Amino acid sequence: MRTEQQTQKWSSCYSLRAAIESTISEFANGHGMRQRRYRSEGKAHVLTAIALNLERIDWRVATHPSD
Repeated sequence: MRTEQQTQKWSSCYSLRAAIESTISEFANGHGMRQRRYRSEGKAHVLTAIALNLERIDWRVATHPSD
């Protein structure tokens, strides 16, 4: 297993996993989605995800204006 972890393929797959887990953590902890109390608040997840994506787009445009 350690030999496999030294390969480029494993490294690229793991970096993708780390990015996804980071996004989920930010969504759950940083935007209060762990405190959702009722089933009827399901639309809040969608709206929060949209807001999170807009924040990321804004950050990307601000830090990489030439892309």
